[in-house]
Amino acid sequence: MKEQLKFVLSVCFIFFSLLSLHSELYFESADINAEGDILFDVKTNAYDGYSYKTLFKYSNENNKIEQLTFFPEKLQLLGSNKFLQISNRFGIIRLDLDYGAVASHSDFEPLSVSNSSKIGALNNIKSSPDGRWLALVEPETLVYGRLVLVDTNTGRRYTLSSKTVRNELPVSWSPDSKIILYEDNSVIYFARTEWFSASSFPDKNFRRLSDGKIKNLKWISSSEFVFLSGNVLYRVSATELFTKAFYGPLFSVGQLAAKIPSDFAPAFDSIFIAPDGKTAVFVKGKRNIYYIKLNGDDYVNVHSSDSIPYLLLPGNTAEVYVHWKDNYPIVFAESLAGGAKVLRAWQVLPFSSSFEKISMTEKSSFIAASPNFEIAAFKEDEGLVFYDTSSKAENGILSWKKLNVFSDEKIISAVWKNSFTVFLGGENYIYEYNIKGNASGLNKKKISVSSMQDYSWSDSGKEILISAKIGNDTDGLETLQYVSKLKWSLSSKKNHA
Repeated sequence: MKEQLKFVLSVCFIFFSLLSLHSELYFESADINAEGDILFDVKTNAYDGYSYKTLFKYSNENNKIEQLTFFPEKLQLLGSNKFLQISNRFGIIRLDLDYGAVASHSDFEPLSVSNSSKIGALNNIKSSPDGRWLALVEPETLVYGRLVLVDTNTGRRYTLSSKTVRNELPVSWSPDSKIILYEDNSVIYFARTEWFSASSFPDKNFRRLSDGKIKNLKWISSSEFVFLSGNVLYRVSATELFTKAFYGPLFSVGQLAAKIPSDFAPAFDSIFIAPDGKTAVFVKGKRNIYYIKLNGDDYVNVHSSDSIPYLLLPGNTAEVYVHWKDNYPIVFAESLAGGAKVLRAWQVLPFSSSFEKISMTEKSSFIAASPNFEIAAFKEDEGLVFYDTSSKAENGILSWKKLNVFSDEKIISAVWKNSFTVFLGGENYIYEYNIKGNASGLNKKKISVSSMQDYSWSDSGKEILISAKIGNDTDGLETLQYVSKLKWSLSSKKNHA
């Protein structure tokens, strides 16, 4: 039997009062057993139009709250694809894909006395590629917070910036995780991660790279990156950074890669740099798209005005983003038409001098693509649709071949393991899915529970039971029993929620 008990509210007062500070979080109900252990759920209304329930358990014996389900707002692979990191506004966990173990970090379990103030702010976390380091913005006000770096091996914390906008995470890691670049007050700084555990640390003034924004920077190897400062793109070797750290402001960093064809307005313009660092796409005002070469000379001298691949987007374009296949750009443009989102795309092919339009389902949204963008997944009315991006031209328009559709449930997030295997974060479950598998279901495996429909203690008051949806079937439910550390198993026991 489930009811909103006064006892529950008194035990959990500190947590629920903090939840009330976040308009997207709601305490809904609770269930208590004979030992005084309490099950309760918190409903989350996310910004992208979906909502979910998260189940928690309060243990009367040790006065601790444990999270029992974990919704995949964001997925990330770490440590050479050994760990799947799942993050949302309640914190982060990591699944060991070799052994199935679940690991969490106490600093990112916000339902505790020390961390409750972070609720709602932890869905924007960036890990280093090896998984050791975590960067996040700890809220100080409704708008700003502190940019903090956490060493998960030691638990030590380092403040990178005392004032960072909360919905931004201006950090960039080298692919080998040995160097971190971060932004503080529109200035980019650099550091070796090994410095944070050293007794001496170069002063910030000696670690200044340039004025600029982290979002306009891209690593092209573990030892080289390209970044935009003003209207100039520079190519920088990591060894130059540490020469600068020694010689200080007397030493300039980087070589000219290109100049963009107009002044760069950070609030309205974007730059997207190819993985090999040889080309880039400059987006001016979300309408004018330029494809430029980064060959080290002045832009105007390299290209004549009629040879620059150029694209003019519709005036109602709301968002532009670029992905790369074989180091050639695919431009996506989202616009609003009749109150609905419309997606359009263009591609520059090898040896082409223009943007070619791609035939797409307009009322769709891109979610993730395999390495090198060989296969792309889109949310469409029929489910998550996978396309082979090997383009074929029909009547002057490029088309992609549909491979298959995942329609078991609505997918929120995804991350690719390799060219054919992808992890899908669904409303009910997280799946490992192989798009080359057969239709018998052997190509998919449930690896974690995302959310539940209902919950209760078993008749004995010992076991925790939930009702979870079976696919997209609105009436189909299955009963799961909690095992430990976010693991659930099918149960024949009846859920009396």
